[in-house]
Amino acid sequence: MKKIFFLLFIVVSLLTKAQVKGYNNPWFFGNFSATNYYPSVSVLNQIKALNPKVLRFPGGNIANGYDVTKPGYGYPKETGDNYIYNQVRLSKDIGAQTAFVANLYTALVDPDNEAYWIQNIVTAVKILNPKYVELGNEIPIYSEITGVNSGNPNLFLTSKAKFISTVTASAGRYVTLCQKVINAVRAAGIYPLFGVTMDQPFHDRGKTWNSTIRNWGGYDGEIFHIYLTTRTVTTTKTSITNIIAGSNKPVWITEWGWVHGNGLFPAQWDPKLGIHVT
Repeated sequence: MKKIFFLLFIVVSLLTKAQVKGYNNPWFFGNFSATNYYPSVSVLNQIKALNPKVLRFPGGNIANGYDVTKPGYGYPKETGDNYIYNQVRLSKDIGAQTAFVANLYTALVDPDNEAYWIQNIVTAVKILNPKYVELGNEIPIYSEITGVNSGNPNLFLTSKAKFISTVTASAGRYVTLCQKVINAVRAAGIYPLFGVTMDQPFHDRGKTWNSTIRNWGGYDGEIFHIYLTTRTVTTTKTSITNIIAGSNKPVWITEWGWVHGNGLFPAQWDPKLGIHVT
């Protein structure tokens, strides 16, 4: 049975025995300007009560612009120190490991500055000493990287062969960058587990991307983000099993949720179901 690495606690009781309980915390520290961008004692106690084993930093989409050399999360108009130091403090205070989401997105869309972004990742890893490193966030969904913006070649009025070759080439660029990052981190004397960002396998983009990544195989875990409709609540385990089908490495589900409606739009966390990032 596959090992499942979860960063959202609700699913833990639904699947296998080999889970790691953790939480995603995007834009987390920006909420605490009144306490120097660090949670108050009361909030910290609430986090401790959740007993997380892993905290994900800096989060999901926010990671695609993260720069460790700049204030806050590295975005315009932020001030002060980078929040990475708050993350180190938080992990120590609650006794949790860190899963660092590395910014491979910017290096892929700005290859002329690839060396800068690789060093940026190495610097962050040196500071955090994370147990897990996610090599990018949802990389295959970005048309500026894959060359396609859907999983269906028919929408492009192009041949399936051309569509697949385009995705294969972009996945190959991602693999090359992943290997460079892994080599650089290991050369710095740090040896976290590395996870790669996978696509859902229900269309040609996902099947092609995933198979290209698996043919390489130089990683420790496969990352899936799973957003289900409320119609699948009663078949959650089956739905997740279908999404991660073909995985031959441990699976890291670092984002998940239920979507109301037809499921075509990004999920919103539903507090009525007890699902929320912390």
